[in-house]
Amino acid sequence: MRQVGRPREFDEREVLGRALVAFWRHGYTGTTTSVLLDATDLSASSLYGTFGSKRQLYLAALDAYLDDLDEVMAPLEIGRGGLDDIERYLDNLLRAARPPGARGCLLINAMADVDLRDAEVSRRTGDYFERLRAGFGRALGQAAKLGEIDAEDSERLLALLTTALVGSLVASSASGKSIDANLIGAIRSTITEIRR
Repeated sequence: MRQVGRPREFDEREVLGRALVAFWRHGYTGTTTSVLLDATDLSASSLYGTFGSKRQLYLAALDAYLDDLDEVMAPLEIGRGGLDDIERYLDNLLRAARPPGARGCLLINAMADVDLRDAEVSRRTGDYFERLRAGFGRALGQAAKLGEIDAEDSERLLALLTTALVGSLVASSASGKSIDANLIGAIRSTITEIRR
């Protein structure tokens, strides 16, 4: 059977990465078709022919962002160092590649920018925050086994760490900055204080 049309002459992953940066910088609403075309160097027919609608492209960008977070999350999910794993996660979070002009955390931005009645965006952000909570819980459980914290304090510390991190990501996004190292430093200070 003969192929219709020209073959694609671009790397979909690279184009998706460029679109992700555009959404991260401008938000979903602020990322117009013109912004996407400038960011990807594609025509509208190539961009939307490959990725579908703007919303489908945005969901694909969120999925790519979540895939990139696997390495950042690794200490919480596979580490055995207790509180040290939380510190390694914070190090990874600060070191994670952020394009110039990117505001805070793309997932926090998604929660604020896209109508929360959008089930697909809500599912992705909710799954990530549950993953984060489970990772902190796992690391705190290991910290209790290592004698770094009292086991009965685990739930309180889990709520504290999760709220502090999400709050720092919200503050960074709201200020239009990348993740604020000073806010992450405050979380580190809390870890130092709770260590027995």
